[in-house]
Amino acid sequence: MNASAMIITVGQAGIPGNCTTPTLAGALQKAVENPGPDEIWVTSDVQSGTYDNQHLSINSLDVDIVGGFDNCWSPSPTGRTRITGDDESPVLKIRGGGVVNLKHLEIMHGRSGSAHRGGGVDYSGRGSLVLEDVSIRNNVNGQYIDGAGGLSFEGEGGTAYLQFLDDVHIEGNYGNGAVVFGNAVLTMDGANNTLKQNRGSGLRIESPAVADIGASGDVFQLNETYGLEFLHFAGTTDTIESHLYSDGLGFGGNLRGALHIDAPAHAAGLYTVCVKGVYFGQHVLTDVHPVSGAPDAAYGSLVRVTGPLARLHMGTNCAYPPAAGTRFEGEFMYNNVMADGKPLIAVGNSALAIIDRATIHSNTANAVFSTNLGQPASDAGLHVYNSLVFSNTLRDDVIEALGGAYVSAVNLTVAENGGTFGRTLLAIDAASFGVIDSIVDQAQPLLQVEGSRAGVNVQRVLAPNRIGASAGDVVIEGRPAFGDFFALRPTSLGVDVASDAPGDAVDLYGNPRNVDTLGVPNVFGSRDLGAVELQLIDYDTIFASGLDADAGSHDGDVPAAVE
Repeated sequence: MNASAMIITVGQAGIPGNCTTPTLAGALQKAVENPGPDEIWVTSDVQSGTYDNQHLSINSLDVDIVGGFDNCWSPSPTGRTRITGDDESPVLKIRGGGVVNLKHLEIMHGRSGSAHRGGGVDYSGRGSLVLEDVSIRNNVNGQYIDGAGGLSFEGEGGTAYLQFLDDVHIEGNYGNGAVVFGNAVLTMDGANNTLKQNRGSGLRIESPAVADIGASGDVFQLNETYGLEFLHFAGTTDTIESHLYSDGLGFGGNLRGALHIDAPAHAAGLYTVCVKGVYFGQHVLTDVHPVSGAPDAAYGSLVRVTGPLARLHMGTNCAYPPAAGTRFEGEFMYNNVMADGKPLIAVGNSALAIIDRATIHSNTANAVFSTNLGQPASDAGLHVYNSLVFSNTLRDDVIEALGGAYVSAVNLTVAENGGTFGRTLLAIDAASFGVIDSIVDQAQPLLQVEGSRAGVNVQRVLAPNRIGASAGDVVIEGRPAFGDFFALRPTSLGVDVASDAPGDAVDLYGNPRNVDTLGVPNVFGSRDLGAVELQLIDYDTIFASGLDADAGSHDGDVPAAVE
């Protein structure tokens, strides 16, 4: 609470009950008459405890609207106060350059007839809006399922700032849960935030707007389109970077995809989305359009990146905000089922995705990584480092490099995947396809190449067969001996085989790469093949470390060091 603010109490008890005004509209008018900062304390002292049929406007006010008070004598909130609309217009419209804080409120049953105007809260201005313990639910965008259902936030006339503190829930809205656009900055770093069960996507960010999302927990859940999408529009000329970072930011159960980034050529300047510490789980996806009912190429993959200006940096170094800290967190993709014919991660139309330190397991898909599938040939790029792909059920292959794409996999471990897939690696007219310093422990044929193989390069790969490889490819035929967490045992093939060429200095778990196991001759260098570096200097110490020599578990918590 602001100690210098004028406090306006709202309730029906009148002056004897310490209530300044019986209506919210009256409270806002008093705030206009007393230029802020002002605080409006909203009580439950109203018929049925709900403020019904509200259509409220704020124009360039510095005001806090705080619900949850039992009556006008209450010193602090004890819950939330419900404010409902008239099902014909937005519940709360905010304009201008003020500083607005909403706390301890439920905002419901608003309606918008415009694509970019939210039914619950409709903001357009150059100030700031902060939400804390606020639920925006069951609002409607009456014209556009792809529009803003719950909250719209537009930066107009200057930069506007939207912040989610703790306990912000945008749920069950018809349309996207929230849309942020214009010259706007979203910061979401509170605890217990959710955008779920919205008829469109949970959250849409449209350029030039950007977002820093550091919330943890199951944030993007059960939305009917995507959990989160970033769209880059014409007229945007700046190079833009948004960030997702957390000890565990969760996507789950969204119907048509988890994360979508689209930056077509008609914009200008790159749109980069940086991701670390995120998990994607429990999706069963469809590619059926929610309105037409026909299959749609935009749907059905867990992560989709399209357009020549789109960049996804997953687990790689970006200019994260200070709140992200310095600790690296990997990505996890598990227990997801793709639409028939769709890969887990799809990159196309000249987009670029870089994925580092991802653990991908127990998913069902046609492929794990794919470029240009079902799209025109392009120079799309997909580069995967220090990642683990295991126990997935696949229909076609693990990696697809199609139609002029540039694809590489370095320090990748592929093992224990099942399904009907007929080969592990597929290149069809790829501009470049390199698999280097990796383990491919699959019985299926290693590689199939169609069209030119001039850009196909397999170097220092441990695999049980070399089917499809050329005479110049370096394939070590055999099988790895895995210990815990898919680290190699010290006597396994692949230990101290990989090159020491400059590159990433740490493995999947953040442990150092340059660990030279004594007693094991170096082949091309001192590093191990695959995603995990054995953290033993002398293999004779393995039994002294307390690990069972016959152990083969790949489950459990990620270790600080694999010993």
